[in-house]
Amino acid sequence: MTISEGISQIIEKRNVKVPALKHKKEHLESILAQIQEINAIRDRMLENADKLKMSPDVRSSIQSISTINFENAMRQLIAFYTNTIERFSRHEINIAVVGSARQGKSQLLQSISNLDNSVIPAFANNDCTGASSVIKNVPGTTLTADISFRDEFEMAEAVQAYLDNIFGEGAIRLESFEGIKRLSVSDLEMRIPKGSAKKTKFDHLKKYIEHFDEWKDLVHKGRITITDPNEIQKYVAQHNGEKEGSSLRKDYYYYLAVKEAVISCEFNNPETGSIVLRDTIGLGDTSLGISDKMLETISVHSDAAVIVRRPETGTGKLDETDETLYDELNKAFAKRNMSKWLFWLINHTTQDSIWFCQYHLTHFIRTRIMQRERYDHSRAFFELPEAAHRWRCRFFC
Repeated sequence: MTISEGISQIIEKRNVKVPALKHKKEHLESILAQIQEINAIRDRMLENADKLKMSPDVRSSIQSISTINFENAMRQLIAFYTNTIERFSRHEINIAVVGSARQGKSQLLQSISNLDNSVIPAFANNDCTGASSVIKNVPGTTLTADISFRDEFEMAEAVQAYLDNIFGEGAIRLESFEGIKRLSVSDLEMRIPKGSAKKTKFDHLKKYIEHFDEWKDLVHKGRITITDPNEIQKYVAQHNGEKEGSSLRKDYYYYLAVKEAVISCEFNNPETGSIVLRDTIGLGDTSLGISDKMLETISVHSDAAVIVRRPETGTGKLDETDETLYDELNKAFAKRNMSKWLFWLINHTTQDSIWFCQYHLTHFIRTRIMQRERYDHSRAFFELPEAAHRWRCRFFC
């Protein structure tokens, strides 16, 4: 069986389960409706307690009837079925590519998709990815990018989030979308103490304010389709890859208003089949909500995730961002079998770095297993406990 045939088989097995999943969801919704009707009957009885000549004991018993916990549990279960039905109805396999900034995520996407820096920015100078991209393998098609934009409300909401994060919730309130332009960068900067950790967030907020006129018209466009690779770069990248200070350097700010870029092209390898790659902005970027967006991409839109890690030369040690990333995934997807959907991809530098990186990753993950499963550290390091098999990850070099 070829890879593409295997992918098609997975998709087919999922698709055939959709009718049964829909039936179960409808059954749960029916139960929830009946519980809500019981609550309505309870409320009507209490409203007419005097007419019904209800005794205090009976009234107290009826008042004590509470289904709130059951209703919440049912709603969560219905939401789970809704998400599963959406995933199983798809006709492709979605893979999220995540990790810290400058680890080689974009280079990986380039190597698979046959796209270059004009569409998937992978520059060595500073963070380059501006907007999240969805890259689809569509055999026989020419390159197209469907770019969707946030509206006025979403942009005002994004800027307000920065104001709340930097200066405290409600300290500065936007009155309208146009109020973004009226914010004074110099006045705001004076309110930030020297050496404050909020400075990096403020630098990102400045882009919204100082370049308002460059991106403001995009919020009324809804969605556009682009076929020119050089034009696509202006919407998904933060710059054109030239060094800061160079006369050839071009900084872009359209990405601030971009909600998502869906890029369709024919991948290098025909065996990739019905694969969709979901790029994410590198963790450690100064913009707000990167971690939340990554978790949403994995939870709602993806069937598997690849963590890209470029080893530090000679040591391969994990840094704090790597540990935070794994812990966040652990916490958010505790009920998933991580050995089935989470993969570490080590970006090749030197063979020593790869060996050390594998060592540190294995040690780190098994330590986390010990902490979670409460196993003795020495035994957990050398013998992975049976109960913790679901926390294993696979390595690719």
